[in-house]
Amino acid sequence: MRVEEFKLSVVGMDLTRRLFMRSQGELLPLTTYEVEDNIIYLMSGEALETALRLDTILNFLDNQELIGIDTEMQFFPIYGYRVENDYLILG
Repeated sequence: MRVEEFKLSVVGMDLTRRLFMRSQGELLPLTTYEVEDNIIYLMSGEALETALRLDTILNFLDNQELIGIDTEMQFFPIYGYRVENDYLILG
């Protein structure tokens, strides 16, 4: 998913929502990111309190692509998200 598409779909959402992804049935917080060319790698970690927030992604350039990386270094293209409680779960 490109950042531009993501930005359009989250208009009006609470910018403090924490970002997560599912990997092997486990909900993982996205805690860090790296930018390489036009790709933003969102990396999962263990600490819930350090999970990235929605406003982090809104600061990226529109033409960049979002890719998730789990704790075992597996890459997952981001195609969308769902809202669960106060979490934004990318997938």
